[in-house]
Order: sequence, then C-alpha cells, then structure tokens
Amino acid sequence: MELFILVVWFAACAIQDARQRQISNGLTFGAITLTLVYILITGRTWLGAPGSEGGFALLIALGLTVPGYALGKLGAGDLKLLAGLALATDRLVLLGTFVGASVVMLAWVFIRQKFIAHKNQAVTDTDNLPDTAVPDTHPFAPFLFSGFILFMLAFHQP
Repeated sequence: MELFILVVWFAACAIQDARQRQISNGLTFGAITLTLVYILITGRTWLGAPGSEGGFALLIALGLTVPGYALGKLGAGDLKLLAGLALATDRLVLLGTFVGASVVMLAWVFIRQKFIAHKNQAVTDTDNLPDTAVPDTHPFAPFLFSGFILFMLAFHQP
C-alpha cells in the first residue's frame, strides 16, 4: 500500500510538471513534511528502510540536485521532489531513480532527434528567427517518474 501511495504522489508531481512546467509546493513540501513526521514517529522511511538511510539519501539527493539548480539546469520542484523521494525510500531507490531517469531522458532525446525533428523539414522565412516562446528544456519530473517505475519493476522485492 505504501508503494502505491508513493507511485500516485510521484505520478501527480510528474503530470503537474509536464503540464505546467512546475511542481506545487503543496505536493513537494507536503511529502517532505509527512515523511519527516513518519520517520520521527516510526524510525523508518515510508518504504521501510531505517530512518538514517532516508537521511543519507537526502544528502545524496541534495548533492545531485543543488549544483544543477544553482546552474539553472534543474528546477526547485525537481530538487524538492527528489528530497521527498529520498526521505520516503533509501539511497538505492534514489540513485536507481536518478540513473533510470537519465537513461529514459537520453532515449527520449535520441528518439526526438532521430524521428520527430525531421517531420517538418520545409524551409520558411521563420526558420531563421529564434523562437523564444518555446523553451529548449524538458520537464524532468516525468523522466524521474519513469526512472522510478523502471527501477521498482526491475529491482524492488515486495
């Protein structure tokens, strides 16, 4: 049941990031607060790892995300999302999610460049003008969600 709730929360964050290009503080800070309270009461993370494991995973999450946030390559919502995931799980799940997200993102970029980018190759006058309305980046939470699902399917033992 705990895993199901975690998947639903993660999916809600990913959907919101994909649609609005941001994740609400209610979803991220709410999860962080709930997992911290849960750790303080039970001494375990949401998925049953020792509470210290959640703290160590949080340090790893911050180490992976703060530099990206400082360079403007990662949003604050992604940072808070990974912090919440770290406190709810453990370092193995966190790192597996991050690696899985990276693999899915690389596959997406490859597929997009190979197939989608060549769909409309007609040359027009507007092709030479920069389009500042369309951002060059992708929301990262859907990739994180995909990485989490892939990792849990491959390595999670109930």
